[in-house]
Amino acid sequence: MLAPYKEIAAAQDRAFDTTLQATGEAVFDGDQLHQLLVILLDNAFKYTAVGDSIWVTTERQTKTWTLTVGNSGPSIPDADKKRIFDRFYRMDPSRNRETGGSGLGLAIADWIVTNHRGHIRVMDIHPQGAAFVVTLPLSGK
Repeated sequence: MLAPYKEIAAAQDRAFDTTLQATGEAVFDGDQLHQLLVILLDNAFKYTAVGDSIWVTTERQTKTWTLTVGNSGPSIPDADKKRIFDRFYRMDPSRNRETGGSGLGLAIADWIVTNHRGHIRVMDIHPQGAAFVVTLPLSGK
């Protein structure tokens, strides 16, 4: 699943790192988690420039599984953090269907996470960047 993104990053002169520490089994909807990862990675690529970094990490705790997708592109202003999971919301008003984005990706991501009884949040990376952290319970649906 991540191999094509490594190739894209290399072709676009971006760093792409993975730290996949989660092991074992968990009960999740595989298609939905695949869609979630695609949404988060596509956004990371949209908001990074040449020379920026994108990373994916997974961790497993006793009762939760955590996925983080981050990038060293621009940070997300606090006012936008409150709305980025709203349907049709776009941080950059110049973006539209023709230039990329419908404003639905993060709303769908939030729905997928909620459907798995989890939580998604965005956090700042300093000096610049953002990371989307998804935490899902291991107990299944």
